[in-house]
Order: sequence, then C-alpha cells, then structure tokens
Amino acid sequence: MPLHGVVLCEADFAASRIEVLTDVGQDERRIVLERDMTDFGDAMIPQRLRNRPQAGRRTAVASGRVVGDALGPATGKPMDHDPRYRERRADSGRLPESRVMTMRVKAVLLDLDGTLLDHRGAAEKAFLAACLQWLPDLDEEARYEAHTEWQRLEAVHMRAYLDKTMTFQEQRRARLRGVLSAYGRDTGAVSDDQADNLFTIYLRHYENSWAAYSDVPEMMRFLGGAPAGVAVLSNGDRAQQEAKLASLRLPSTPPLFTPSDVGASKPNPTSFLGACERMGWEPSEVLYVGDDLEGDALAAAAAGLRGCWLDRQQTYGAAAPEGILRVHSLFDLATADLFDRSTA
Repeated sequence: MPLHGVVLCEADFAASRIEVLTDVGQDERRIVLERDMTDFGDAMIPQRLRNRPQAGRRTAVASGRVVGDALGPATGKPMDHDPRYRERRADSGRLPESRVMTMRVKAVLLDLDGTLLDHRGAAEKAFLAACLQWLPDLDEEARYEAHTEWQRLEAVHMRAYLDKTMTFQEQRRARLRGVLSAYGRDTGAVSDDQADNLFTIYLRHYENSWAAYSDVPEMMRFLGGAPAGVAVLSNGDRAQQEAKLASLRLPSTPPLFTPSDVGASKPNPTSFLGACERMGWEPSEVLYVGDDLEGDALAAAAAGLRGCWLDRQQTYGAAAPEGILRVHSLFDLATADLFDRSTA
C-alpha cells in the first residue's frame, strides 16, 4: 500500500515510538512499533523506505526501514495469506520487543534457510504445485493438509539424513513415498527411479521459488563490515546450499559451511566450533544468527558463541532466554553498536 506521506516520530529518551499512517481507500490504519531504546539517535533517521509495497497491502516501519517480514521475500509478492508475514494492528497488542544489542562481536555467522532464504515459502509453493500432479484428486483444502504432512516428513527424514542413517537422496524418496502413502497410494511398486522422477517435479518448483528475504541484500552489505568477516553455517546438503546461496545474488558470497565441512550438524557444538576454527575466529567473539531458537541461537550459545534468534514470525508469548538476543528482522542488527573494532 502506498504510504499516506506522514511518518510521525516521537521520543522521550526512555522509549521511541514510530507511527506510520497508511491509506487503504477510505480506511486509514495505524501500525505502531514500539521498541526499547535509550537514545533516539542517528540510527533512526533518515527514513529509508525500501521495497515499497503495492497498493492494498499493509506495512510496518522499524528503525527507519520497511520491515522485511511484513513485505515477504524480495520478490515483492503479497504474503497476507501467510500468518508468518501478517502485521499486528496497534489496537490488538504490541509487537514483541526486540532489545537493542549491547554485546560486541568481531564476526557474524549466519544460518541460511529461514534466515537469508525463505525456505518455508518456497517449499510450500513447490509442494502445492507438485501435489497437483502427485495427488490430482485432492481439493485445495486437502492439498494444504497434505502440505502439513509433508513438513512433518521433511523434519523426520532430514533428521535421519543429518544423523547419517539416510543419504540425502534416500530422505527425498522417503518423504515422497510417505506423503503418497498417507493419502492411500500404494508405494510398494514405486521404484527408486520413479520416486526420483516424481520428486524432481517438486524440486523444479522449489528451486524456481528461491528468494531472499527483503532485508537480506542491504544487511549483508552491513554485516560484511564485521572486522573479522561473515560466513554461513547450514545443515543442508552442500551442493544444494551452494546453489541457494548463489541464487540470492548477494553483494559478495560469504564462505559456506555444512556438516560435510565441519564434521557435525547443528545443534552439535562441533558444528559451530568447526566453522569458527575454519574461519580463524574466537567463538566468544562471534554472533550466530538463525531462525530456530533451540537449534540455532541456544545451540550456538551452548558452544560458546553469542546467540541471536531471528524471530521472523514474531512469536507471541515467547521470550528470549537469558543471554539470547531476539530480533524480528536483520534490519534490527543495524540499530546496534554491533562490532568490536578493537585490535586487542
């Protein structure tokens, strides 16, 4: 939706409040974001409104920028149907707080899926398209129900792959057979070659749907200014994760580490420590940013890194554990005095 042209900022130096007035026909709505801040400084201005939404969509502004989560991925496509991207009205309760970071770090390690690339959005779109061919008799509601089962199967069989009880290709076949079986199809006669061919339908749609979140390109430039650098640590298959990273067309491609590189998968501390060792980083001087509270932020903290939970879903009623930074957008990291540039 187009901005109505008014951005009101007021600060009492105990908290800052940004109000953005938007106009949707005759219906004016107010979206408010409040955040803890002890200083209303240069980080809040000037207003840099990037990726302006299309008419009929709502948005929110944080730290002088349009929040990526409200907009969806950089494709600019409406995400109002997806509760992960819905904004909350001012009269329905506050957004969860994102505390301003007080920690200082020299390097940043990033998760990939759900942090830089919208895996869930791409996977949902791909499954719904593939399901039309796999299970053509299902109506729309049933296809969404089947997608829920697909997500469950993905979690189960990806875990088996990470535990090295399945190959990457085997977990794909298991997911495909599992969802067909759940809807009454006889999978006993489905050969491996047939399963691979059927999975390719999903894979083609999935790869065509890869997209960076809208906050990623600019924030990768910012995070690239870390004194010791930035890298990516992911649990996925290396070849596929390399292709994903390349698809994001970042200003520069950071080093990528996967279980095959570091000898373990997250949440095993060896995964985080292995990436730090390969980069020559001291773990305590590294911030790990990921969308999974337990598997990313808490696991990183347990390994001796600084943990940051990127809560893009803006989970209500959830509080970050002690010592864990919680943010809702990568843009939030730009409001903090993040980097320790000392040479000591």
